Amino acid sequence: MNRRLPICFQTLVCLLIWPYYATVNRMRIWGRLPSHRGSTLIICNHEHDNDNTPVVAAMQLAAPSSRPIYCAAGRRMFEPGFMGMRLPLLRPLLRRFDPTKLFLALGLVPIENEIRTRAMASLAWWVYLRHGDLLLGEVFDEEVVSRFDSDAAQLRLRRLFSRRWFERANTMRVSIKNLREPYRGEVLSETRAHLEPDYRRFEQLLADGNTLYLTPEGHYSSDGRLGRLQTALMRFIPFAQQIFVISISYDVFVGRRLSGLFRIMRPLDPDDLPSSICAPRAVTVSQLLGAWLFERGQTPFVIGDAEEAVRSRLVSLPPSAFVDPELRRDPARLTRAALDGLRRLGALETRTGSMSLARACRHPQFPLVDDMVAFQARFFDETIAALTQLAGRRS
Repeated sequence: MNRRLPICFQTLVCLLIWPYYATVNRMRIWGRLPSHRGSTLIICNHEHDNDNTPVVAAMQLAAPSSRPIYCAAGRRMFEPGFMGMRLPLLRPLLRRFDPTKLFLALGLVPIENEIRTRAMASLAWWVYLRHGDLLLGEVFDEEVVSRFDSDAAQLRLRRLFSRRWFERANTMRVSIKNLREPYRGEVLSETRAHLEPDYRRFEQLLADGNTLYLTPEGHYSSDGRLGRLQTALMRFIPFAQQIFVISISYDVFVGRRLSGLFRIMRPLDPDDLPSSICAPRAVTVSQLLGAWLFERGQTPFVIGDAEEAVRSRLVSLPPSAFVDPELRRDPARLTRAALDGLRRLGALETRTGSMSLARACRHPQFPLVDDMVAFQARFFDETIAALTQLAGRRS
């Protein structure tokens, strides 16, 4: 009975939240987990918050099991401000919303994954809970305060969650070393105290026959490349009877809804998990167009040039590449849709009869990415490199 209560509750929550995620985003999923499974470890690349809650909900609803899916989630997800940054339209309501109960109900389990640097708002919230609404100048050193704003020394910590300062406080990364004492020592001590218990908790979940889902990079990719897989992953693997990978791509330039393509499968090479994550990622028009634009820089072009570039890159893909089926069916239409998306993002400058990249492309749903065109180009290159490497190894 005790085992069934969590899975029933998780399934109910998944049923309630899935319509929201499926409406706000466009999510396409290939593959599924086996319903009857022992201890299972699932790993995936990490680009966006949709890599966690919606994916767990989709897996649970597609392949119900007698046990819930537990998801390792960075402790920063359980802090106010997290939801506000990810849902800009609801930011006035979510700036101080604490999502802890919701996330725990979904099977998300906190893990400490930011040992050296964090968002300024995260450190401010930590100090606020333990020491009250202090001045920024009392908590952070002069370098951080001046970088945040020239008059920030007299701001109170809670002001970082106001409409004016919220976004900057949540995107500005700060080293824990930039905290003044005694706060620096307290944060470091608590961070170290979390690490070993967190790891043991996940080892026990696997040892008990559960399914554990995690993003082993530990943080979002900000440049399109897969980050180094954390050493904790090697501790968990011996406790798992089987491993699955989820390879995720986002077609960021097409449509107004964020389009995610998710592939669930066993590792192509269990001894090379990074390549096994990168190689199966769906190739999208955003990647092909982004790679072409990144190479061209600000050289002007016409729509026909872009359509031909996408078609030629499709033809030259390795045979084992998985291409978005819609792109395969109609590359010209998808190319035009991606160009429209780049215009909406303000990344294209239109002249008489031609267009060119105007500036670095920022995407509102990826606040840590400085240039989404460059991000897509690097992402695509890494996928092709992984495909080539695995193909050469098999041959």
